[in-house]
Amino acid sequence: MKSRLVFMLSLSLMYQVAQASREERVMYIERYKSIAIQEMNRTGIPASVKMAQAILESRAGTSVLAKTSNNHFGIKCGGNWDGKSVYRKDDDYHRGKLIQSCFRAYNTPEESFMAHSDFLVSQPRYSFLFKLKSGDYKGWAYGLKKAGYASDPSYPQRLIDIIETFNLQALDRVLRTEDPEQWLMLADEISLESFATGRYINDAKVYYTSPDERVSDVSESTGIALSRILKYNEGITNSDQELAPNTIVYLQPKRKSYRGKKKFHVVQEGESMLDISQRYGVKLDALYERNHMQKNSQPAKGAKIYLRSKPDKQYQPKLRSMVELIPVQKDLPNTNPKPEGLNWEAPAEPELVPTIETHPERQSSEQQEVVHYTVKSGDTLYGLSRRFGISIDRIKEMNKLDGTQIHIGQVLQVKL
Repeated sequence: MKSRLVFMLSLSLMYQVAQASREERVMYIERYKSIAIQEMNRTGIPASVKMAQAILESRAGTSVLAKTSNNHFGIKCGGNWDGKSVYRKDDDYHRGKLIQSCFRAYNTPEESFMAHSDFLVSQPRYSFLFKLKSGDYKGWAYGLKKAGYASDPSYPQRLIDIIETFNLQALDRVLRTEDPEQWLMLADEISLESFATGRYINDAKVYYTSPDERVSDVSESTGIALSRILKYNEGITNSDQELAPNTIVYLQPKRKSYRGKKKFHVVQEGESMLDISQRYGVKLDALYERNHMQKNSQPAKGAKIYLRSKPDKQYQPKLRSMVELIPVQKDLPNTNPKPEGLNWEAPAEPELVPTIETHPERQSSEQQEVVHYTVKSGDTLYGLSRRFGISIDRIKEMNKLDGTQIHIGQVLQVKL
């Protein structure tokens, strides 16, 4: 029982409310990747698992225990500890009263990494983990929970999320060797960039598409299931959907609110709620609810869309009509000449007029609206397809486009 108490982890310390920033975690990995690889070579514990546990349990070195006693794994003193100690209230009680717990204090963080390994190696209940295939970080994560390392049912998934977010499995691929100089050299070759290559918006991992990519291509490139991509991205509806270059595809769920400092977004001309949702990584339904808007309504230029703080209950952003009038810009080149039969009226200031095409074969009362749009900076076919409610393939067909590239000033037919 005493040996188990030596390493009993405090959940209150492991899951403190404050969390280290992404930058702090990346720097932490860079600082301690070598000792994690060393311990993997020495004991067989995957370096990815070691690093994930350290990040979780020490808040990437920012916890009180880590900063004051170099204890990165919440290791308690136990009956046989004769080294330096620190005391703080945790989860020990005496006669119903919370008392201070004794925690080991180490001279260096590396000592706590080694003590953590020694504990796992010495306890029979963890012996089955060392029979797992090399680098099986998922097996280790669930095995630690099974062996009683932590009582939190989400502990395995927490470790896996950290490992996969920061690509820590790259550490497990360092060849095992008895030569310290060799593994140190190999550790140095795993640069900080490898832990920060993922691109994130609002703490959700995203992918930026290349030209001519479809949703199925994104799934194959990222290893994320199609069902998840369709679930996480409101603007993506099927696996064969063609995505414009640099379309943001979320590989993790968006958040219910924005975690940055910005409280609201001022709507620019032509921006939709989906555009704002994509830009800030906030769920579309949550944006509508937060801003007291009906689904599918769109904000007008200059409206404030709140991202995190809730506006007054009476707040209602100014909305624009569902059929947006498109400005006619005389001086811009028209790459799609006006079809014959279009009747243009001299526009008044400001120049906001729709184009109406009358079909001779129909009754005079039956008219159909034709809308042309002049491409502006930042526009993509994906964005236009969402704004006007038609597919990318339909826009390409109407405008006889071979690919998905469009340029500023180009005039596109976007609606019949």
